[in-house]
Amino acid sequence: MNNKILLGVVGAVAVVLVVTLVYVLVDDDAPAAAPAAGANSLDTKVFDFICEVTVLQPIADIAGPRKSSTQYIVGGVDVPRGSGWYAGQYAMSETRKGTVSVKGTLIEVKRPALFQRYGGTVASEEYTLDRASGEFRQSLLFQDGQKVSLIKGQCGRFIRPPF
Repeated sequence: MNNKILLGVVGAVAVVLVVTLVYVLVDDDAPAAAPAAGANSLDTKVFDFICEVTVLQPIADIAGPRKSSTQYIVGGVDVPRGSGWYAGQYAMSETRKGTVSVKGTLIEVKRPALFQRYGGTVASEEYTLDRASGEFRQSLLFQDGQKVSLIKGQCGRFIRPPF
């Protein structure tokens, strides 16, 4: 009985993901589009996005190079409030958002940090979203100046299904 419930839940999640991706693919106002002038300019934008990304382990394994996996992540940018977030393995959450800066089509979200992890002290975490190409990149900056790239992928605008 529990297997049937689990299969039903997995099936429902898969249907929601497929419907969401279809909405993203047919949306004319995707983040990959250049920002429009006037009232619809980027400085008035609040939007959510969904990305297919490759996630790298922060440090190499003793037996070899950094391992990677493919995942889907969602995030959001609120330019008027100057905040952004994304949900993932190494994430800025909705409750602890980072600050937004906009440079042309590049949106950069940074959040200061101070915690010990991966053999060093993490000073900040950041991600960039290029609205021209849809490219997402996330990295950690350590106190010693080392920058470690963790996530890279492609994004589209996340449109919530109508149900």
